[in-house]
Amino acid sequence: MKTKAAVLLAVALAATARLFATEYYVDAENGNDAYDGSSATRGEGDVGPKETLAGAMAISGLTSGDIVYAAEGYYTNKVMGTAPALYRVVVPRSVKLIASGRADRTFIVGKAADDDAEDRDSLGNGTGFLRCVYLNNGAQLIGFTVTGGHTPKSASDKDENAYGGGIVGASASGLSYVMDCIISNNMAGARGGAVYGISAAVRCVFSGNSCGSRIANSMLGSKAYNCLCKDAGNSYHFYSSTIYNCTFAGSGTSIRNGSAYNCICLVKDGGQNATFNNCYLVDLTASAITNNCVMTTAAKLALDGNYRPKPGSVAIDAGNPIHYNPPAAVDATLDFSGGARVIGNIDVGALEYDWRVLTPADGIEYSIATVEGGERLSVRRNFTSEKLVTGFTYGSDTVMFDDLAGGVWETTVPAATNFTLQPIIVTAQHDWYVNPDPTKGDDTNRGYHPDCPRRTLQGVMELAQSGDTVHAAPGRYEEGSYSNGVTQYRVVVPNGVTLAASGRADETFIMGASAPVGTVGRDTYGNGTNSVRCAYLGAGASLVGFTVTGGRTPNGGNGGALSSASANDSYVIDCIITNNMASNRGGAIYGGPTPIRCYFAGNHAVDTHIGQSFVSVQAYNCVFGATINSYHAYQSKLYSCTFLGPGTACRSCDVYNSLLRCDEWGKNNFYRCYYTENLHLSSGEENQVLDGTMKVTASQIAVDENYRPVAGSLAIDAGSAEYRTMPTALAASEKLDFAKGQRIYNGAVDIGAGEFDWRGVFGTKLRPGSARAQVLSASENVTTNVVDGIVLNDGDSVDVAYAVRTLASRICTFRAVVTGEGTVTARLGDEVLVPDAAGLYTYTPVVGDNFISLSFEGAGSVAVSDFAGPHIGSQFVIR
Repeated sequence: MKTKAAVLLAVALAATARLFATEYYVDAENGNDAYDGSSATRGEGDVGPKETLAGAMAISGLTSGDIVYAAEGYYTNKVMGTAPALYRVVVPRSVKLIASGRADRTFIVGKAADDDAEDRDSLGNGTGFLRCVYLNNGAQLIGFTVTGGHTPKSASDKDENAYGGGIVGASASGLSYVMDCIISNNMAGARGGAVYGISAAVRCVFSGNSCGSRIANSMLGSKAYNCLCKDAGNSYHFYSSTIYNCTFAGSGTSIRNGSAYNCICLVKDGGQNATFNNCYLVDLTASAITNNCVMTTAAKLALDGNYRPKPGSVAIDAGNPIHYNPPAAVDATLDFSGGARVIGNIDVGALEYDWRVLTPADGIEYSIATVEGGERLSVRRNFTSEKLVTGFTYGSDTVMFDDLAGGVWETTVPAATNFTLQPIIVTAQHDWYVNPDPTKGDDTNRGYHPDCPRRTLQGVMELAQSGDTVHAAPGRYEEGSYSNGVTQYRVVVPNGVTLAASGRADETFIMGASAPVGTVGRDTYGNGTNSVRCAYLGAGASLVGFTVTGGRTPNGGNGGALSSASANDSYVIDCIITNNMASNRGGAIYGGPTPIRCYFAGNHAVDTHIGQSFVSVQAYNCVFGATINSYHAYQSKLYSCTFLGPGTACRSCDVYNSLLRCDEWGKNNFYRCYYTENLHLSSGEENQVLDGTMKVTASQIAVDENYRPVAGSLAIDAGSAEYRTMPTALAASEKLDFAKGQRIYNGAVDIGAGEFDWRGVFGTKLRPGSARAQVLSASENVTTNVVDGIVLNDGDSVDVAYAVRTLASRICTFRAVVTGEGTVTARLGDEVLVPDAAGLYTYTPVVGDNFISLSFEGAGSVAVSDFAGPHIGSQFVIR
C-alpha cells in the first residue's frame, strides 16, 4: 500500500503519551497559520486560531489524545501528504478533529483533476486531484461536511491507489472513525467513491458519491452504524461492509457482498448479502434472508420526512440488540439524529422512534430533565395544532389539560422509557374565543381556546358555524368590520351562532363608529358614509351580554346598533343598548333582532324621532331608561317591560304586563299594565286600556336597584300568566326576570321586567318570628297561603338552610301536614323518618351535615312549617 506508507512517513508524531488532552483551534475565516492555535479567538502576540487544517496539524505540540476544534467555514487551503497521495488534511495518530459548529456549515473540500489533465476521467479523477481527509490509526473526524474529494485515474477497478475519494484510513482495523459527518459528492477512480480503509462510519449521511467501477459508491469495506444513505447513483452504497441500523433511501441500491443488521431498505438490495432483522420494501436479490427480516409496505413501515418511524411503524422495537455491538471507542448510544439509540427495545433503521418527539401540530410540548431515578417529564399544551388538544394518554393514563393546576403535567420516568404521548383531539369544535387585548388576541390564532383567542369579532366569525358559541372576553371591540357595500358592521354573526360575552355586559363593549369628520353629508350625530353599525345577526343567531354602543347608519338608514335577517328568529339578550343613532328610524334596532332582558337608554332616531330605541320588534323583560325627546318603541310588541323615563314609552304598540313610570304617546293597546302618567287621548290616537290596566302612583309600583318590585308593590303577583310568553327557541329565558333571577314566585307573575323575591317571606313562614330558616331556592308554585308555613303541590321543591344560635337542645323538629290524598316521605340520609299523628317529625342531628329530603306525591298538597331545634349545619331539600 504505497499510498498509506507515504502518508505515514510524512506525519510526525509525538512519542510520549499524556494523561490529559490539549485543545487546539483552527478558523478558516478568522485564523492565521502564524498564530499558535491555542485559542479559538485572537489574543495577544501569536495567540489565536490557525487558518488551515494543515497548519493546525503542524502544531509542534500536537500529539496523541489531543483535540483540534474547527470553526464553521470552508477549509480549502493548503495540501498535506506526499504525491500522489495528497489530502486537504492528514489527522495524526489518535488525534480528534472536531467541527465546533454545525456539519452543514463546516466544510473540508477536496479538488478534481485539472481541467486540462490528459488523464482526467469522466468523474474528474486524474492529475491535480485532491482527497479530503486521511485518518491515521486511532484518529477521529467528527461533525464535518466532506465533499469534492477525488483520486488518481485508476488503472483498473482493483487499483488501490484510486480507492476512496473523500476519506481514507490507515487500516480498517486501525480504530479510525468518522462520526456525524455529511459525506457527499466525492469521486474515486476505482472503488469506494467516498470512504475506504476506516474502521467505521457512525451517524453519517452518504449522498451523491460515485466511483469508476461502480463498486461501493459510498463506502468500501469497513463498518457503518446508524447512517443514512440517500443517493448512490446507479450502483450500491456499500461493498464488503458490515452495516448496523442504517437506513437506505434515495437512488441506487443498498449493499452487496456484505452483512446488514437491523436496517431499513427503501431501495433494492445489491445481492449476495447476509441480512438480519431488516425491513425491506422491495425484493431481495439473491441474499440470505435470516433472523426475522420483514418484507413490508411503505404504509406499514410509516416513516416521517426525516426517516424516523412514526407511531405504529413495524420498525419500532423490531430490532435485535444482539446485532448491535458498536466499538467502545465511539459513542454509539445515540441514533442518527442524536437522540437515544435504544428506547425500550432497539428499532430497525438509523433512527429510534421517540415517544417524546412531538411536532407543533401535535398540540403538546414537553421538556425532559435528568433527575435522580430517571427523567422528569413535563408536558404542556400549545395551540399550534389545527384542532384543539384537550389532553393526552400516557401509557394507560389519561390526562386532561383543563384539570391541571397551571396547565402542566409532570412525572418521573425511567431514562428512555418507551411510552407514547397520544393527543386527545376535539373532533368537533363548537366553542370559539375572542379577546380584544392586543397582547392576547390575534386574528392569526386558532381561536379554539381562551389562551389562543382571535382579536376581532369579525375575525372569529370566520371559524364559527351554526350551533357554535363564540365567547368574548371583556374589553372594547372596536377593530375589524364587515361591509356589504352599503353598510359596515363591527360584526356579522352567522346563522345559528351565539356570540356571548364571558364577563359582565358593562365591561364588554361592541363599539360602532361615526362617519369620519369631514365626510360629505355627515350629520351632527355622526351618521353618514363609512359609519359602522354594531352587529348584524343572521337567522337563529344570538348576541348575549354586551354593551352595544356607538352604532351609526348611512344617511337615511334605520337601526343604528343592530340589524337582523328577520324580526323574530334572532335574539339580543342581557345587553345594554345605549347611545346608538339612526339617521331615520329605530335609534338602536329596526325590524329585529328580538331583545330579551335588555336595557335601553340614550338611543336616537335623528330625522323622524320614530322609535328612539326600536321599531317593529318584539321585546321581553326589558328596561327602558332615558330617551332623548320621543318614544322608545314604535309598532312593536312589549312583554313584561319597565319604562323608567324621563321621556316617553311607546306609540302604536301592544304592551303586556308592563310598568310605565313615564308618559306614552298614544294609539297603544295596554294589557294588564300599570302607568303613572296621563295617557294621550288625542282624537284618533286613543289607547285601548284592557284587562286590568290602571293608573297608579309611582310609590305604589316602586322598584329596587335591580328593577324588581319592592315589598308591598301593586305589581307583585298582579301579572297575567296568559301574557307571559317567550320565543320557543328561548324557553330557558322564560324562567328568568330582567336581573336573571327567578321569573315567577308564589304562583303568579309580577307586572314589569323584574320579579319580587319571596324567599325571605318563605323563610319567615317556616320559622315565624325568626330569620333562621333561609330559603335558598323555591319552585314557582310554592306559595305562602297558610298562616304558619308554606305550601307545596305535586312536583314543587324548596331548599332550606337552617342556622343555629344555641346548642341548648339537640332535638330538631319540623312539621309536614298533607291535605288531600298525597303521601310525604321524609329521610335523614338513608334513614326514613316517621311523623307523629300531628305530622311532626323529630330527629337528632349528627356531627357535620344533616340532609333532610321530603318528597310529596299524589293529589293535594303539603304544608311545611314549625322548624325548631338547633338544626346544626342542616340543609333541607323538600320535593
